[in-house]
Amino acid sequence: MLKVCLGCIGKYLRGSGAENIWIENEIFGPNTTEGVLLGSHYVRSLEGMNLRSEAMETDSSGECFLMTMKSIGVLSCFSF
Repeated sequence: MLKVCLGCIGKYLRGSGAENIWIENEIFGPNTTEGVLLGSHYVRSLEGMNLRSEAMETDSSGECFLMTMKSIGVLSCFSF
């Protein structure tokens, strides 16, 4: 169930620049980033999503994304 939820979030984030941020800041490598977006690396996926969530919470433009994710029920899988 968690892998499916993480995969859905990863699919939504793909192309948003999240993968570039993780790679350029050396948080994850290119191959690990792909696994994070697919949801196959559970711990790293949670870490990456938490980092992305924290960054968006401090950025006012991220409010729209968080509201969308909450409205479709995706964030109910996690406790941020």
